[in-house]
Amino acid sequence: MPRKKTAPQGYKETATGKEIIRESNITGASEKDLGVILSLDLKPEKHISLVVHKASNTLWLLSHSLRHLDIHLKISAYTSYIRPQLEYATVISSPYLKKDIDRIEQVQKCFVKGREGYRNLPYDKALKKAHSPLT
Repeated sequence: MPRKKTAPQGYKETATGKEIIRESNITGASEKDLGVILSLDLKPEKHISLVVHKASNTLWLLSHSLRHLDIHLKISAYTSYIRPQLEYATVISSPYLKKDIDRIEQVQKCFVKGREGYRNLPYDKALKKAHSPLT
């Protein structure tokens, strides 16, 4: 017995003559395409939240698995694994709000300030001391 097709959740279909009108009544609906979350209001908040979450998890994993290596290998691992996650599709999502930029920057701050010998330094001096391509 074939199942009756229903409209996707959050959509209303009405038939007027030959046309079908679909109206979304979900204000926070979003779609994921090529790893980028696109919301109906075109704000990058959901995408940035996902990116920061993934990068933070990867940073935690790398920090614990590479804890005994020197800082230059850790920087290399950061630029190879974490930074591409943070930079993926920034052209599309283009974080323009200060809070979104700060959330992305927080992952890098966590990496730099978590290194021994860098904890007590101001953030900008810690970046210079690391001679890192993080900026």
